[in-house]
Amino acid sequence: MSASIKSAVVGVLVLASWTVLGTVGFCLIEGWSILQSLYMTVITISTVGYGEPQALSDGGKAFAMVLIIGGWASSVHVLACIGQLLFDGGFFDILGEKKRFKKIMELDEHYIVCGYGRMGNGIVEGLLERNEPFVIIDSDPSKEEEFKAHGLLYIIGDATQEEILKEAGAEKAKSLLALLPSDADNLYLAIAAKELNPNLYLISQALYDIAEKRLRKSGVDQVISPYKVASHYALHAAVSLSPVRNVELGKSEVGLPVSIREVIVEKGTSLADKTIIGSKLQSDYGVLVVGIKKETGDVLISPSPNDEIHEGDILVLAGENTNISKVQALCS
Repeated sequence: MSASIKSAVVGVLVLASWTVLGTVGFCLIEGWSILQSLYMTVITISTVGYGEPQALSDGGKAFAMVLIIGGWASSVHVLACIGQLLFDGGFFDILGEKKRFKKIMELDEHYIVCGYGRMGNGIVEGLLERNEPFVIIDSDPSKEEEFKAHGLLYIIGDATQEEILKEAGAEKAKSLLALLPSDADNLYLAIAAKELNPNLYLISQALYDIAEKRLRKSGVDQVISPYKVASHYALHAAVSLSPVRNVELGKSEVGLPVSIREVIVEKGTSLADKTIIGSKLQSDYGVLVVGIKKETGDVLISPSPNDEIHEGDILVLAGENTNISKVQALCS
């Protein structure tokens, strides 16, 4: 038995004792019936002030004052214990859950964002700015507190499951964005969503070209490849005659600025003559090499992990600004 339950039980017993004491006391002091004495005890302890059933003697008045102090204090203690039990037992959480699901059920012509990663975070920010109705589906319970803190409508669960999609109102939604980390999951999600709502406008990310083709065949209206988008920015940054060498992309899932930036590999730096995978830029700094501009003028877009970095190369890096700055320090 928890401490809050024990405290509540003790409080109820004490309050019951005061009730019995008051009933017996009024019977003996005033000579009233048990019902009259019980009634007087209840209105005295609860301080409702209905009025006395009969005039009290001086002894009865003194007894009533003691009963008010002891009984009222016990009542307050019991109410506080009940409130604590409701809070500890998740009663208010349950009310909040019901309110959230009611709001989700009321959504119509809304967006469903499946997967709250870096891309999902940026999309949610955009939907909020445009005041568009949406609900998030994510399988990671650790994100629930973030959703609650920002007042977002969400469902914790597997977006590929039909019952979860129904909870999100897929049958009434305007558009669904499949942003799950696996191409296979996005494909399965697209099929399930189209079965529920053939008119649903589907947008999906794809990591590989073969997945893009299969997603389109499954009914996805628009397929976005993050690597292709990054390569486009990389190409622009590498060959553009503009003096701008940093392209802001938005914010990461933890709220830090993300960009694509050109970094020159100076002579004598630790990165020179290492392969991309050997440089550990992605594993140690979370920075992706999306392009390399050689001194010869050649540009490598989406270089392989085994391509080498040489002195004088211009690396086109994608990642959080702070991490890119750390890599830039290594190159200078």
